[in-house]
Amino acid sequence: MTELEHKVSEIDKRQESFETFVRAYIDSNERHMSEIRTDMREMREELKSMGRHVQNLTITAMVGMGAIGVAVVGFIWSMATR
Repeated sequence: MTELEHKVSEIDKRQESFETFVRAYIDSNERHMSEIRTDMREMREELKSMGRHVQNLTITAMVGMGAIGVAVVGFIWSMATR
């Protein structure tokens, strides 16, 4: 094997090694991006769930304040009609 053939062989090996590295890096990135997408989907679902809870708590608070208002008006009415 001549020196030129040896250098070409060395370059081919390095290129194959680099291609293998790049393929592994791309596969790793794809797995990582897949995990990120899954995490984002889960976070969106949790935010939707929290939004529903906040909405329910708001409705409950409004009903509670209405009940307090009715109680106060009832108390004042009962005191005024004695």
